[in-house]
Amino acid sequence: TGPTWRPLTGFGNDTGEAFAEGRGFGWSRSLTANNRKRDVHSDPARNTLVFVRDTAQWECTVPNGRYRVTVTIGDAAYYQPGQRVAIEATPLLTDVDTLPGKFISATTTVDVTDGRLTLDVGTEDPQLNTCLNTIHIVRHTGPVVAPRTP
Repeated sequence: TGPTWRPLTGFGNDTGEAFAEGRGFGWSRSLTANNRKRDVHSDPARNTLVFVRDTAQWECTVPNGRYRVTVTIGDAAYYQPGQRVAIEATPLLTDVDTLPGKFISATTTVDVTDGRLTLDVGTEDPQLNTCLNTIHIVRHTGPVVAPRTP
């Protein structure tokens, strides 16, 4: 298995395990050998990652509804070309390159209708890694677009 460490304040600890109902989140297959802790960045959340070669799904059990989801990708120590993340089958990050210690965050709003928020992570090219640092999920409680006043 990969390294172990304490979860960061405000985050759950995803060690790359396959999805389990009792835990409520996980991957379509075990990626426990694919988690890393770099110890080179001042932000602990950016020092940790799960990397995906090929494509894998990450899912989290949530009530049906609208969610605002932010993901951060990158690697504190290595250049990572061609990274990809889609949420609920909608591309969010496509063919994104990150330099060592540089990260890209992107946010979208999605509707969940099957009780699971689903991320498709990685590419079909096994030579490329997508390095997922964080996923931040917030239930959307307001209107998507505020109405205009005449």
